[in-house]
Amino acid sequence: MENMTEQSLTVNKIDTSGERGLGRKLSNRVKSAFDASQLSLAGGRFAGEVIKARHLMPVLTSMALVPLGDSFKEASFNAILPAVAETLVVGSADLRAKSYIDAIGGVDFANLPSVAVDLAQGGDSGIVFRTVFGATEEMPFRALSYLLPALALQDDLRRKGVVPPQLQVVFANHFSASINEMDYGQVRKQAELFSLIAKKYIGKFFPELTERVVFLEDVSFEENITLSDKLDRFATVLASSGEGLRADLIGKGLNSDLDNSLRYGAAHVLFHDTNSQGLLGPLFDQPDYVSPTTIINIGGAQEKFFYQLRQDLRDAAGITDPVRTLQLFTRHHVPPYYMAQGGDVSLAEIIEGESLPTEIARAARFDLEYLTHESSKRGDFASFIADLHSQRRRR
Repeated sequence: MENMTEQSLTVNKIDTSGERGLGRKLSNRVKSAFDASQLSLAGGRFAGEVIKARHLMPVLTSMALVPLGDSFKEASFNAILPAVAETLVVGSADLRAKSYIDAIGGVDFANLPSVAVDLAQGGDSGIVFRTVFGATEEMPFRALSYLLPALALQDDLRRKGVVPPQLQVVFANHFSASINEMDYGQVRKQAELFSLIAKKYIGKFFPELTERVVFLEDVSFEENITLSDKLDRFATVLASSGEGLRADLIGKGLNSDLDNSLRYGAAHVLFHDTNSQGLLGPLFDQPDYVSPTTIINIGGAQEKFFYQLRQDLRDAAGITDPVRTLQLFTRHHVPPYYMAQGGDVSLAEIIEGESLPTEIARAARFDLEYLTHESSKRGDFASFIADLHSQRRRR
């Protein structure tokens, strides 16, 4: 794994019986939607390029599309597919601002056309958005901004007449707390506090999506032998990689222990690339969560390193249960679930009555400005904060 090899692009397989093509008119409309993208490709052989129709249309036009058997459904599909394609490549300037997304994974991007087709056809496709939070003992207020990119995409699809995929907000509490030697009780408390505030936020600013978001937590790996064995197997594969990767992994963790760093890297595959049964459970009573066949991961810039690691590890470990994946990267440069060095404000401090600070770390300030600006376009953000202040008085 020291010398990363180019992987073959994974394309969703569709039954070829009775296959049909796009047709010239629809093909041109989808091509225009793809060409509107300004997302850069992170990783893969096209790394650094802006993804355009030339990257995606060869995949789409080679796919076998199954006739829907109904002229109304066909007409609806033809109308919706370009709109869905535009959303997935964040093709409009307005959506780019709302979503904070600026890059797409350069290894599994070829799955995008088949995901677009499935969304445009509707039905229970098992597609989900997923954002993963590491364990923290002090949740920043700006962590709310980590949900906004997925909410923006969900809302855009909803406005276009598509049932938006479920957003799964995943807290790696057990695993991350153990690896980073944190107190699980405090970590769980912070996740619960954030989730309750996030539900209020979604109810106020995205009320149509309240039933399309779930909050999940990992299980204790020590209590699930199957998951623990799988994690150990992935870590063993990583251990055989070169010294450069091992050093990078140690640098990404909160401690310098190699074994923990290897397990930390390996865990990213479980959380982002597999539908490992028994890995996740609801944080509290809420709508049933979808068992995914497709995961559209949305993470900050810091996830680019782990994205490439995940793709290489999936191949090297011979993983047989990966789901179809896409990866979108946001402009979050400091993980929003960690307090930024140089100044930040916690969720607890806002509830205690603190105002949004002006003297904080630069990256944290950008995230807060994004949260404030985009929320204010949808409602009264100041009153939302005031309500959080009053929550303390009501307790």
